[in-house]
Amino acid sequence: MIDPLGIMKLQPLKRYAVGIDAGTTTGIGVYDRDTSKIVAVKRTDFFGVLPWLTANVRLSNTKIFVELPAKFMYARNDGVKDGRDRYMADVGGNRREAQLLAETLRRAGLDVEQVPPVRQKKWDAFQFQAATKWHGQTTEHERDACRLAMFYANKRKELER
Repeated sequence: MIDPLGIMKLQPLKRYAVGIDAGTTTGIGVYDRDTSKIVAVKRTDFFGVLPWLTANVRLSNTKIFVELPAKFMYARNDGVKDGRDRYMADVGGNRREAQLLAETLRRAGLDVEQVPPVRQKKWDAFQFQAATKWHGQTTEHERDACRLAMFYANKRKELER
């Protein structure tokens, strides 16, 4: 939005950023921008996401980021007999599940954006604890969701070219 003097005015960011790592096991991470902390972590399935968000997050002040896996993987059959094809089938299933989950949340009236995965090495439990100060047990899916929320929490589409 541009004001009469030609200065770009940005809308304030919503307080909570929710990262969702969709799949057979779906991870949810809630990041509070005001305190710069992870405030909730959850592992559920496709059907548990919306009820959990509705019960545990102030949705009117929340932006949701759903991880959308890539469509293409380079050199998918190099040196792998069966594993890579199976992996690609799983990635395709996760991609479709992420698309359906994002659309379900949008139809429920939530502010949802589909985003690519964070292109960095995954965090193990110790790296996650060091980065977030979260002391509870977490799974890989929950850690991925939290990292997604933290990574995209302060990004703005308005400033991208």
